[in-house]
Amino acid sequence: MSDAPAIFEFGDFVLDERRRELRRDGAPLLLQAKPVALLGYLVRHRDRAVPKQELFDAVWPDAIVSDASLSSALRDVRRALGDTGSLQAFVRTERGRGFRFVAPVNERPASSLAVAVLPFLDLSPSGDQGHLADGLAEELIRSLSQAPDLQVAARTSSFAFRGEGRDVREVGQVLGVGRVVEGSLQRDGDRLRVTVQLVRTTDGLHDWSETFERNLEGIFAAQQDIVRAITDALRSKLGSAWSERAPVDTRARELHLVGQRLAKVPAEDALHDAIRYLEQALALEPGFALAQAELGIAHYDLWDSGFDATAARLERAREHAERALGLDSDLPEALSIFALIESNSYRWAEAERAVNRALEINPSSVDALQVRSALHCEAGRVEDALADGQRVLALDPLSPIMNRWVGKVHYFARDYGRAIELGRRARELGAGATDWHATVLSHLAKERPEQALEETIRFVPPEAEPAIRAGYARAGVRGVVEDVLRLGAALSGQPYGPFPESAAVWLAYLGDPERMFEAMELGYQAGRMWFIQADPVYDPYRSDPRFRDLLARMGLSD
Repeated sequence: MSDAPAIFEFGDFVLDERRRELRRDGAPLLLQAKPVALLGYLVRHRDRAVPKQELFDAVWPDAIVSDASLSSALRDVRRALGDTGSLQAFVRTERGRGFRFVAPVNERPASSLAVAVLPFLDLSPSGDQGHLADGLAEELIRSLSQAPDLQVAARTSSFAFRGEGRDVREVGQVLGVGRVVEGSLQRDGDRLRVTVQLVRTTDGLHDWSETFERNLEGIFAAQQDIVRAITDALRSKLGSAWSERAPVDTRARELHLVGQRLAKVPAEDALHDAIRYLEQALALEPGFALAQAELGIAHYDLWDSGFDATAARLERAREHAERALGLDSDLPEALSIFALIESNSYRWAEAERAVNRALEINPSSVDALQVRSALHCEAGRVEDALADGQRVLALDPLSPIMNRWVGKVHYFARDYGRAIELGRRARELGAGATDWHATVLSHLAKERPEQALEETIRFVPPEAEPAIRAGYARAGVRGVVEDVLRLGAALSGQPYGPFPESAAVWLAYLGDPERMFEAMELGYQAGRMWFIQADPVYDPYRSDPRFRDLLARMGLSD
C-alpha cells in the first residue's frame, strides 16, 4: 500500500489524509487531530486487527501515553461514525488482538494538483491599471480555491513574485506547486486584452496559453472563461470549481478593487480610505456581496488593531458581515469574518459552524484556516490548531502574518524553539515586530532573558528604548515588563493600557493575580479575552475560582 496521502470513502464519510479531515455528506466533522490520525491508521491497515501498542507507536510516536488516551480517541472516532458499544459497523474491537476497521472502503489518491496564480502584469500604455490586473488575479485565486481537490497558494505568497523575469522553478520550490498561472493585462480605452498561460514549474514549459479580448464591460465575465480553460488544462475533475455570480456594475467593480487593495495596508488612514471606496461601490451596486464582506473586514481590522477598539466599530463590522451573508450565504469571506466576530462575542458554536462552512466551500482559504486554528486554541485543542497552522503555511509560506500566527500556536503548544523561529521568520518577511507576547515568553521559557529584552526593544517606540534598558539593568526582565505596562498606561490614559488582555498576560507572568484578574475582566467585557485555555502563562491560576468563573462566562468550561 502506498504511503502517499489518500482519500478514503466509506458509508456517508470521506477521510481526507491530505487535509487531515473527516467529512460526512461533504461537511467537515469536529474531530481532533489524534482521533483523525487513529482512524486513518486503522483504515490504512484494514486488512487486519491492529494491536494496541502499534497504535501507540503510530499515533503518539514522541509521547508516553496511557490506555486512557487511546480509549478517548477511539470513543471520539466511534461517536463521529455513529458506532456504539453494541453496534460496531466501522471499528470493531477484537479481544486479545486489537482493533480493526471493518466497513467497505473505496480508496483513491489525494490530488497532488497544486497551483499558484501570480500577479498579472499591467502592460497598459499609462501603467495605471494595476488594480484591474491584481483584481483579476485575485478573482482567479478565489474561484480556483473552491475546487475541493486543488491546492491553491494564497495571495500573499503568490503576489510576493511580482514583476517580470520571474523564475517559475523558484516559485514551484518555494510555494510547493507544480503549475503557475501567469498573465498580463493591457487596457486601451474601453478595450481590454488579457493573456493567460499555464506553466509547469519543473521545466518552465507551457501547458496552455490563451488571449481574451473584451470590452471593459465584459472583462469580469471573461474571468469565468479563464477559470474554465485553466481547469480544463489541468485535466482535473473539479466539477463546479467556480461559482457563477450576477453581473456587477463596472464602475462599482473598479471602486471595489481599489478598496480591496487599500484594505490590505495595515494603516488607519488606508483602512478608512478602503471603507470609503467600498461604500461607493455598494452605493452603485447594493447587491455586491463581496464588497459588503470586505467592508465588514475593514471595520473589524480597525477594531482589532486598536485604531478604534469601540463596541460601535465591532457592531458595524457585524452588520456588514450579516448583510453579505444575506446576499450570499455561501460566500467564504463573509462566513470567515462572521465567525471571527462571533468568537468575540464568545459564541463558539456559531463561529465554528460558519468557519467550517467557509472551508467546505473554499478549502484553500488561509483566512478561514487561521480563524479555525484560533477557535481550536480558544477551546484548548492546540494539536488541532497546529494541524490547521501547518496547512496555512503550506498554502501561504511567505505571509508574515501567517508565520507570526503559527509561531504563536507553537508557543501555546510549549514548542518554544519553533515559536521563536517562526517569529523571526515573520519579521524577516516584513511583519515588523513579532508577536511580542509569544516570542518574549518563549525566550524566557528557554532562559534567554537578554534575547527577550532585545525582542522587547523591537516592539516599543524608539524613544522608549533607554527607559526599557534602564529597567532591565535595575530589575532584569521584571523591570522591563513593569516599565512596558507603565508606558502603556501612560500613553493610553487607561490603567491597563489600550489592550487589557495583553496586560493580563504580563501580570500573570509577574505573579500579580489581583491586577491580572482586573485586566482580564476588562478584556472580557471588550470581547478581547483571547486564548486563556491554551496560554501556558495562565497555568498557575487555573484552579483559582475566579479563573474558572471567567471560563464559565466565556462558555469555555469543561
